[in-house]
Amino acid sequence: MHRRSQVRASFGTISRAFGALALLVSGMQLSGQQAKPAIQWPLVNGVAPRTRVTMLATPQLTIGTSDGPDYTLFNGIAGAVRLSDGGIAVGDAGNNRGLLFDSQGRYVRSIGRSGDGPGEFRSPLWFGRCADGRIAIQDGDHARVTFFSPDGTLGGSRPMPVGVRFDPIVWCSGGAQFVVLFNRPRGPLRRGEGMRAQTAVVRVEGTAVDTIVAGGVQEYYVAREVSGYFPVPLGEATLATSSSRRLFVCANLTGHCQVFDTSGTRIGEFALGLNLARAGERDWQRAVDDLLGAQPSKGVRQRGAT
Repeated sequence: MHRRSQVRASFGTISRAFGALALLVSGMQLSGQQAKPAIQWPLVNGVAPRTRVTMLATPQLTIGTSDGPDYTLFNGIAGAVRLSDGGIAVGDAGNNRGLLFDSQGRYVRSIGRSGDGPGEFRSPLWFGRCADGRIAIQDGDHARVTFFSPDGTLGGSRPMPVGVRFDPIVWCSGGAQFVVLFNRPRGPLRRGEGMRAQTAVVRVEGTAVDTIVAGGVQEYYVAREVSGYFPVPLGEATLATSSSRRLFVCANLTGHCQVFDTSGTRIGEFALGLNLARAGERDWQRAVDDLLGAQPSKGVRQRGAT
């Protein structure tokens, strides 16, 4: 059974350097509209609460409904990308599949399914387009990346090295080369509290793992009764994205960004000028409450809050 979801995939042209960026939103389209009253915006000491979100471009297309046919019912988005022919591919992680749409948002076909064989998945973590144009789906449970052609034809898979299976991919060549963001706790979890984990961006080729940049931090909340952790949006974090030939790695609080080529060579830097205020204890608790409240499983919400 596919879980009904309010998640929509909206596309707008953000920057030629980044290409077409997929913005995934829940319950509203981020196009300068006034926020719904039910949305509780985080408060940061000394900063007025934001009740309006503005995109750099008007959304060109919206896909996904809460009451439409099966292919519009998403259950956790692993990624969404524009294809070379203008079509759109969406990774529907909770349903262990990818969905292909044409440039007008019309459904074309589904790729992948639940299972353990070729082209089948148990835990899709990342869905993207590689530098050679192929679609890639990273499956944590199977520790592999599976490739599909833009038309959805299965094109084989690559195993991921031990210790990399649950880390999100930032870039892939379409072969055996990947750039991965290490941003999860690797030591014992201290339950029921916040914790900081060191981050690094690494280049993976076959079984070799080489660090491109290290020294960042990701802040998490660890549930009291669940062996799981949640990134807290008001905490410090390392953010990474890519185009076909460039990697962008940014620190969220300072807005400082570094630019690398896909071999790991640093070729530039820039600042976003965000000047963000750091959240206090009350802000942290509110973020934790919001994260737990957003979990689809009632059991996870209850155990995380006790």
